[in-house]
Amino acid sequence: MRAPKGFRQDARCDWGCGGGVQYPMPFCPWCGRDQDWPDDNTGSCPHCSRGVEDWWHVCPWCGFDPSGQDLIGAALARVRGLLKAAKIKDWGYRVLLRPGVSGVDPRSPKLVEIDRDYVVNAKRRTEIPWRMLVGLITHELGHSFLYYHWSLSRTDEFRRVFGEVHKAYRVQDETWVDFAKKRVSRVKSAYVTAYAATHPLEDFAEVFRIYVSRKAKMKELFTELGRVNKDLILYEKFILLHRFVRSLRGWR
Repeated sequence: MRAPKGFRQDARCDWGCGGGVQYPMPFCPWCGRDQDWPDDNTGSCPHCSRGVEDWWHVCPWCGFDPSGQDLIGAALARVRGLLKAAKIKDWGYRVLLRPGVSGVDPRSPKLVEIDRDYVVNAKRRTEIPWRMLVGLITHELGHSFLYYHWSLSRTDEFRRVFGEVHKAYRVQDETWVDFAKKRVSRVKSAYVTAYAATHPLEDFAEVFRIYVSRKAKMKELFTELGRVNKDLILYEKFILLHRFVRSLRGWR
């Protein structure tokens, strides 16, 4: 098996026993003493909090999944099932449990970071907000999907219904959002939820979340939009996303 990026195979034991070590390793395989090496990787393992790279599959410190996906298997399985039901092709995304706020960096559109405090700080598995996590992951995947298919944001139709994505972003990180809610909000007639009205990027991510959560069942969605008296432009947002998803699968 090839060593992941970041390993130094020509290093020697810090304690001078003469044994060769392959960094990063938590201890010398020859004398058993602890090894010290620069812990400056891009990510942090949710199991041991040591430095890891985003695309590593095994943490060299503790041997567990450095992305933390093993801790949220139930939520990820649900999200993947919803994406499959909505017939959205996998674009190679990777979900990571990381300290801090949840989000996606436009420069790394496939990497979806989820605040690990929702999971690692829970004393019991029953304390983990699973429904909220499913909604949060789906929302952040909406950002990832758009960043990965950025050409969509440049189309005239996208700009007309969602707005200009380069609008100044002034949304507060601590803004509370009910990601567990699958129904369309009754407030803000041109938006699927109140949070969607904060910025065009959040608007798309919320439309994506509701679209996926409802398994792309357009008839049911449109019935609900009519029941809560939504504006025509919101219908157009769902139609735009639906048509784009279909185009990625080669449908007409």
